[in-house]
Amino acid sequence: SVKLEYNYNEGDVLSYKVNINYFGQIAMREKNEIIDTSIDALVNEKIINRTPDDIYDIEIQTKNMTMNMSGKIYTMVQTPTPVWIKMSKNGTVLEAKTGPAAVDNPSGQNAQYEMILPSGKIEIGKKWQTDKKIMLPGQTEPLPLTVEYTFQDSSVF
Repeated sequence: SVKLEYNYNEGDVLSYKVNINYFGQIAMREKNEIIDTSIDALVNEKIINRTPDDIYDIEIQTKNMTMNMSGKIYTMVQTPTPVWIKMSKNGTVLEAKTGPAAVDNPSGQNAQYEMILPSGKIEIGKKWQTDKKIMLPGQTEPLPLTVEYTFQDSSVF
């Protein structure tokens, strides 16, 4: 078994693909619609700083984002503006900022960047989930989202 925690060094760059699938009801254009959506993106994270107490300053850029909503494919407009987060070694996001002036995200929005790791040692096949609320463009209420993770491989340790 292994204990999962973030262990990055200043200057590390991580690139990974993200796939989000959502099936549910959402208020759109003044009515509720059933949607089946998937979003694919490439995410780059650069570790800007690591403090002695393992708090990370991370710059996140999302690229090549496409969305398939009920059969219609949209290419998302890529903005050159990264997101900056301050994160603990267990994945809790302590602070998140966006935009050229690095303004604070609205209250409660930090959770959309979190992947909180389980405490203690875990075995391959272990599953855990995180409940989040994210804001989608044009929506007035956050969308509840449950993310399920599965620990599949420890060969990189």
